[in-house]
Amino acid sequence: MALPARILVANRGSMSFRARLSSVLVVSALLAACDKGSEGKKGGDEQAQKGEKAAQDAKEAAQKAAAEKEHAAVEAAKAARAEARAGLQKQVDAADRKIEYLKDKAGKAKGAAKKNADAAVSELDKRHDAVTASMKKLEDDSASTWESAKAEAARDIVALDQAIASLERTLPSSK
Repeated sequence: MALPARILVANRGSMSFRARLSSVLVVSALLAACDKGSEGKKGGDEQAQKGEKAAQDAKEAAQKAAAEKEHAAVEAAKAARAEARAGLQKQVDAADRKIEYLKDKAGKAKGAAKKNADAAVSELDKRHDAVTASMKKLEDDSASTWESAKAEAARDIVALDQAIASLERTLPSSK
């Protein structure tokens, strides 16, 4: 059955309208999708910024914790050094009391004993000066050189104790 030409033209026109309508609908759907995509992109950007901020906050928190840990270690080291310095100072104070007693006793010595005692006192004074300088270094030295300064002070205290013992042997015992 053949359709009249007029109907065919009308059908073509309606198909053209349908095609145009379909095209408009497809383009509208695509534009709507693009708008949603840009909103999604904005949301993605916000998500990325939140993620970056969280990472930065975590990094700062880790740095703060490390700094606090380092500070605590420094404080603990300072406390340990102060305790060690106090222990050495107690030894020096005890030696000072003994030195005072022995110098008084050496001052009362006579003759050859006096001459030997004066030599021992001179050596004792040198050792005491070395101990004083070593103790001063303990107050001034940094953490890196503190251990060697502590060892030096301990050696000087031992030398001082030996000089005290030498002076004691030099002086006549009083009974």
